[in-house]
Amino acid sequence: MFFAYYDQIPPERVFSQFGWQHILMLFICFAGIAALLLVLRRLKPAQVRTALRLLALLVPLLELSHTYWLYQCGQHSIVKLLPLHLCAQQSFFLPLAVYTNHPTLKEYVFSTSILGGIFGMVFPEGVAGCYPALHYQTLQTMALHSLLILIPLALIVADGFRPKLANFPRVLGVFFIAVIPAAAVDFLFGENYMFLNTAPAATPLEFIYLHFGRAAYLLFTFVILCLAVIALYRLFPYNRRQTQRRQSGLPAKAAPGSEK
Repeated sequence: MFFAYYDQIPPERVFSQFGWQHILMLFICFAGIAALLLVLRRLKPAQVRTALRLLALLVPLLELSHTYWLYQCGQHSIVKLLPLHLCAQQSFFLPLAVYTNHPTLKEYVFSTSILGGIFGMVFPEGVAGCYPALHYQTLQTMALHSLLILIPLALIVADGFRPKLANFPRVLGVFFIAVIPAAAVDFLFGENYMFLNTAPAATPLEFIYLHFGRAAYLLFTFVILCLAVIALYRLFPYNRRQTQRRQSGLPAKAAPGSEK
């Protein structure tokens, strides 16, 4: 039963969205993320880099294990096994960001991975109402999305990465590149990667889709995501020059008018 597909699971055994089991899982995941961030902050820089590389490798491994599980459950269509959802694509972007240390890739995972991780945990579409809390699909979903939140935050609090809102246009450029294969598969094969055809069920976005249509839903979603990313940047208002001075051991420069 732990690895059973949803059509083999009795309805009375599944957990419900925002039920007590879901709330408990969210609490455990967010508490675990906070605890790991505290641990990472206390490590030496070389240890932090090693830990980040290991955590980044877990993301594609979890995604591969999920693909293998789906295949074992009888889902043999390659089109349905592609890692083209926004969160599944992080199995490429997160390791690339960590291992290459490329600033644009780090900006991209900061902008998309954290929000995707939160959304995937709070609204586990295709999991809540389909599987028990103690099931492979449920645990894999929570573990994967927890890593999507943990790794970008760890880059900030433990590895010195400082996101800059001025780099947001680059983030949009990478995002549109990532959308192209998902949109192509959706158009050619009628899939719903990145939820480009229909809104995720049991979410506020579903209301927009059902009452105003697909075009309005996509436009609304894009605007909301952009605003959410900008708000996320505002949560980390780091000044790069002062950060570099602190990292070099120099005192931060006083703000204008604060000298006595």
